[in-house]
Amino acid sequence: MSPEAQRIAIAEACGYTHINIIRSENYDRIEDGVPVRPKVIGIMGRASNGPTKTQPWIPDYLNDLNAMHEAEARFNNSKDADAYMRNLLRVVRNLIIREDSFILNSWTTYALVHATAAQRARAFLETLNKWEDDT
Repeated sequence: MSPEAQRIAIAEACGYTHINIIRSENYDRIEDGVPVRPKVIGIMGRASNGPTKTQPWIPDYLNDLNAMHEAEARFNNSKDADAYMRNLLRVVRNLIIREDSFILNSWTTYALVHATAAQRARAFLETLNKWEDDT
């Protein structure tokens, strides 16, 4: 799943609408015989709980732990939080935890606490069944 697709999927789950990808203007340019894809400059959207006249940049969920902490707050019940933690364990430590056993040792706890924003983003999307493997 591309970084842009991940950011958009998380933003939508967090209530953003009217999402637009802002790209550089180098469309249809060729360098050394290879087409150059426009670079993504940013992604804008309207937060459902924010101002309606402006379109702010959506957070960079894959690089900003604060943004991921806000997204994680969407898991407001124990069932969703447990599923998210199991997915995060699998992403961070390649551990598969059954629903009825959730005992962590200190190294696993350390790995969870220090999970990167990108790892949290993937676990978040997998918990919501929005993760798509690249084909």
